[in-house]
Amino acid sequence: MKRRPFEESPPHREHLGHTVAWTRVVLGLILALPAPLVGCSSRSSDGPPPAKRTTVPEKTVKPSTSDDVALPVGYPLVEDRDVWETVRAMGHKLGHQNVRVRRVTDGGRDEVRIESTSHAAFLRFGQPVAINTALTSRETRDGRLIDFEATQTLGPSPTRTRGRVEGDRLYLEITGQGQKRTVELPWSERDGGLQTVEFSLLARPMRPGETRTLRGLMPVFHQTATVRITARGYEEVQLLDGVKRLLRVESSFLLSDGQTIDGTLWIDERGETLKTLVEGALRQETYRCGRDEALDEQGLGTLDIGLLSMVALERRIPWPHASRRIRYRASLADGDPAAAFVSGFSQQVKSLGPHSAELTVLAVRPDEPKALPADANDAPTPDDLAPNSRIQSDDQQVRSMARAAVEGKRGDWEKAVALERYVHENIHDKNLSQALASAAEVARSRAGDCTEHAVLLAAMARAEGLPARVAIGLVYVEQPQEPRHAFGYHMWTEIFVEDRWIPMDATLGLGGIGGAHLKLAHANLKDADAMNPFLPVIKVLGQLKLEVLDCE
Repeated sequence: MKRRPFEESPPHREHLGHTVAWTRVVLGLILALPAPLVGCSSRSSDGPPPAKRTTVPEKTVKPSTSDDVALPVGYPLVEDRDVWETVRAMGHKLGHQNVRVRRVTDGGRDEVRIESTSHAAFLRFGQPVAINTALTSRETRDGRLIDFEATQTLGPSPTRTRGRVEGDRLYLEITGQGQKRTVELPWSERDGGLQTVEFSLLARPMRPGETRTLRGLMPVFHQTATVRITARGYEEVQLLDGVKRLLRVESSFLLSDGQTIDGTLWIDERGETLKTLVEGALRQETYRCGRDEALDEQGLGTLDIGLLSMVALERRIPWPHASRRIRYRASLADGDPAAAFVSGFSQQVKSLGPHSAELTVLAVRPDEPKALPADANDAPTPDDLAPNSRIQSDDQQVRSMARAAVEGKRGDWEKAVALERYVHENIHDKNLSQALASAAEVARSRAGDCTEHAVLLAAMARAEGLPARVAIGLVYVEQPQEPRHAFGYHMWTEIFVEDRWIPMDATLGLGGIGGAHLKLAHANLKDADAMNPFLPVIKVLGQLKLEVLDCE
């Protein structure tokens, strides 16, 4: 296999920069998820000291066995609400959330207005970062969504999503970084709005043993999710103002691509949610509190997400991106790495136990490895060739760049290498200001980090008739400070050539990669499912450990 010599230091330093910006995307997803719906386990984290937990399943009811989704329950007959929560992660104050609900009359129609805001502040390798979100929605008194607007500010320019329900369709208009795109989704009378779970709990507080199935809107994912909540039993829970006896409720919601997110929340006898926990995503907790406590900035902005996102290695990998094969041992404190990492032609995953797995990563080219196992490679789909709102392969500027890149090239592999090199050389401003710009935006700005390199290369490949998608995972980096040898979260591209998907990384521009990229997911970034592939990162962030077993 022919490779160009690898210039060790510059690509390592460059990749460190790309992992810095990557945390902004992940944190934005974490903070945008409705708190009662997310999480991985119920283990207590740092914050108020844990109280002794004794789950008592008293006054149980027979669990529901029906798979029917309940209709929206509507706004419970209580006073208008102004709820404040403080958000913590790994013992640090991360920010606050506020939800205000008002009953109003508009044009003779009784409505419910919901306004939700959140603020988070943290460090990214010592640099302060802030994330702000704002959600507003209008619903009928019986819980039917009318319209909503969601704004998320991750960098210099916000992303705004407006949605409205018309019959059996939900129409979304997404505006960000100078572009507007629309998405149309199916909608049913059983789909609820932004506060579906909360309204259900308040209208009819749960009892131990009870299970409910609901459907609610997930604006950051641009889709609805089926949510199953199950009440387990009462236990003593440490809150900010003392210990209270609360009902532990476990939740699980199913996204359109089959991924699930599990969570835990604790509610009182009135159905009020007083605490939530997100174990797999930075062990994030929310606690009900007063306005002054939520807005108190003491300890805010001290958690360094950048350092947390790095997975340290005990030893250096020599010539990582020129390697033919690297074997790793991966372990998760809470989770199964064999389920977290993708197994395919370039990466084989073997389970070593419930929390440990062996990863074998191969350098792939059209002629190497020779053997192609029948079950190790998935065929391209029409969506891997089609333009979408993130990968605009039909954009005139993208198409022009693609033609320039492949001029005089013959064969799909020669074109793929030329496209990778072109993107590497023509994104001049390798900055971290963008969260997840589209290919059309990058084609004009010529700026961005790993995500921008990945989507532009995918779009240019599709423009030349080559199926392409993005891969999400980790890449090996070296840096002057500790940890000196580590893996950081990263995005790259996969292009289908001849009979196989071949990983390509335009941040390197080396004509393919070696064994130093570990894949958690891949995606065509089709509009409605564009954010789903980021969930595996959230589930392993902060708890993954890696060991290099051998390298060749």
